[in-house]
Amino acid sequence: MLQVTEAAVDALIAIRSAGEFSDETGVRISLVEQEGEHGIGLSFELPPQDDDEKIPDTGSLDVFIANELVEPLGTAVLDVQETEAGAELTLREQGGGHDHEGHDHDHPG
Repeated sequence: MLQVTEAAVDALIAIRSAGEFSDETGVRISLVEQEGEHGIGLSFELPPQDDDEKIPDTGSLDVFIANELVEPLGTAVLDVQETEAGAELTLREQGGGHDHEGHDHDHPG
């Protein structure tokens, strides 16, 4: 099951607090389509969709994942990475530092 780090939960709570969402509003991770391409999106929703799975151990923030992403993201971790532009939510493989963006190539460093 997708894991969500404490840093990611804190960042999502801060985003929720900055918006006009109640403290009971959870986060839903789902497939989104933008300009003909599929990606992973986050939205603040209450209640979750009927077939969503609740991610365990997320403290005071309910995090749900769309059923179609449970298996593909089963070994991923939602985390926060510091960038020059600020904090950014990222997906990486459990136990590794690689992004889970579906890229098959290395970036020159």
